[in-house]
Amino acid sequence: MVSAFLKAAARDTEGLEPIERAERLARMKASIRKELMGSGGASPTDDAVAAALHRCSIKDNGKNQDTKTPPSSAEPSVEPGSRAAEVETETGTGLASDQRCWLGVCAVLGDRFGVRLAYIRTLCVLLGILAGPVALLLYTALYFQIYFTARDDGAPRIDSLSLIRNLFSFVAITAVLYVAGRAAFLLADGLYLRFMEEELVLDQWGWLANHQQFLLQIVILFGVPMAILCSLPMRREWDYTWKRVMQAGLAVYATILSFGIASILVGVVLLVIEEVVGAG
Repeated sequence: MVSAFLKAAARDTEGLEPIERAERLARMKASIRKELMGSGGASPTDDAVAAALHRCSIKDNGKNQDTKTPPSSAEPSVEPGSRAAEVETETGTGLASDQRCWLGVCAVLGDRFGVRLAYIRTLCVLLGILAGPVALLLYTALYFQIYFTARDDGAPRIDSLSLIRNLFSFVAITAVLYVAGRAAFLLADGLYLRFMEEELVLDQWGWLANHQQFLLQIVILFGVPMAILCSLPMRREWDYTWKRVMQAGLAVYATILSFGIASILVGVVLLVIEEVVGAG
């Protein structure tokens, strides 16, 4: 509520000189702090906070009748009985809150259910450890649900072009790597059948052909949430971190495919040697 009040006050004082505006906002913050500290350390109710903000706005308005901002505009409307609804209108979901660590989903859930933010984040970390990419998908889905269904003009905007570009890049690179691994096996199988006139049976050397579908599913399950997250307006440059994680995942996938292709080649060479030695 205090954050929403100060945002409204900042908007209402945009017409003032920068120094005067900063002084006025600082004075208002000090007044609010004094009002709230006067509660004796007890957690104030919503109505008590709204009443304190109302008194601060009246006090500030009375001291600044000569400012460029008209009194009716300088005083953000604060009514004790309706402050909660106004906060919902002004701040919407909390995605723009300074408390957000990634995208603000945990802060929103904490506000909605009245649970301490530390508990929500701890639960999310535990779910991430236990569920892995499923937890990331759930977190991303919650973010989009909050972003598109709530009115939050202060929330950072999603860069649609960046989202499409990162998803397309991930899918394209993954597809190229998958096709390369599949093509290597089919080429080896075709050449062996042509020159050795029998079907290629690699046993343990052909593990890539047996597990390539499973590897693809794992890469998609982990990579898609990362590709989405690195395209969203995350705090503290977490978007770059997720982008590096996604790139590292693709590099690991490419390395596994390279070992698989090398294993196929070794298996074919050993079979050819065995056939030649056996024929000799």
